[in-house]
Amino acid sequence: MPHTEIGLVLVNGKPIGLESRIRDGDVVDVYSGGSLPGPPRFVLDTHLGRLARYLRMLGLDTLYRNDYRDDELARLSS
Repeated sequence: MPHTEIGLVLVNGKPIGLESRIRDGDVVDVYSGGSLPGPPRFVLDTHLGRLARYLRMLGLDTLYRNDYRDDELARLSS
């Protein structure tokens, strides 16, 4: 990921700057400028109804309708 697209870097669960050094064994999480850490969220369209049910059973935030227009689906996803 180009550094200009990076929004947040966590090392061992703590935010760091891009100039920081990491050590062997560190756990590194990199998030894009538009994403924030947290539980995943999903928007599903017409042919993914069964997947929507499974994701909801797992307790994941899932928005599903079988009549989304492409422009509406793109807006919701962003």
